[in-house]
Amino acid sequence: MKIVAHIASDEVNGYSDYCTRALRELSSDPRNLSVTCRTGLPKHAGVDASVVHATLLDEILKQTSDGNIHVICDADTAVVREGWDDVVRQQLASFDCFGAPYEDIGGHSSGSGTVQTYKKLPTFVFIALRPGPPWHELDVSPRKHETLLIENQDMSKVHNLPVGYRMFCDGAWRFPSFVDSRGLTCSTMVQLKADSPGCRVIKNLRDRSALNCHEEYHFRGQPFVVHQRSSRKHPFRGQEFSSDFYDAIEAYVPSFKSA
Repeated sequence: MKIVAHIASDEVNGYSDYCTRALRELSSDPRNLSVTCRTGLPKHAGVDASVVHATLLDEILKQTSDGNIHVICDADTAVVREGWDDVVRQQLASFDCFGAPYEDIGGHSSGSGTVQTYKKLPTFVFIALRPGPPWHELDVSPRKHETLLIENQDMSKVHNLPVGYRMFCDGAWRFPSFVDSRGLTCSTMVQLKADSPGCRVIKNLRDRSALNCHEEYHFRGQPFVVHQRSSRKHPFRGQEFSSDFYDAIEAYVPSFKSA
């Protein structure tokens, strides 16, 4: 079965090129891998970035009924696990999707407030989708200025948030209820920050804002994919915030050096 990888990006740039190269070079079966940068709508003044990104995700999800495994990831991610595609195939033999979660409550970015994203389920930072489920029916449109009240234990179980909390309605906020209502199963990685115990790839970042921002995702105790974040504000490798991140990848994966 082929893996079709979609890199969701505002434009083709250094981030998307690096993400593409990592997916291809660290694949154990590149002949059965297709990687495409999906740029969707261009940037427009006055159009929220989350709306643009959701439109792009919607177009990608419409292509997931072809019988292939589909991987969707942000341009400022990079896989760091050699044979990452073997892991995806193994997980999708048992689960309907596999991916990277939001940060837990009490984290650097999430904070300890009562308004949070959903937890302990895959997000579209990096997600692999098994063929079969109607992924094209998922509504990924955001309601960025709204929140969803977690009213009872059923909602708490679905969204992995305490009763009384509110959930941000950013892009793909309906994902938890989508998988729950269809009885779909999820395999989820563990998110670490640069100063988290066990962090291995990005542990030596110098920039304090990067230390608190960038993300490393582990599967079964091993790094799988990393996420720079803030690529709209920071040119690819244009300053320490970004250059340290990619230098760290190449230090961790000796076979993967900058061209």
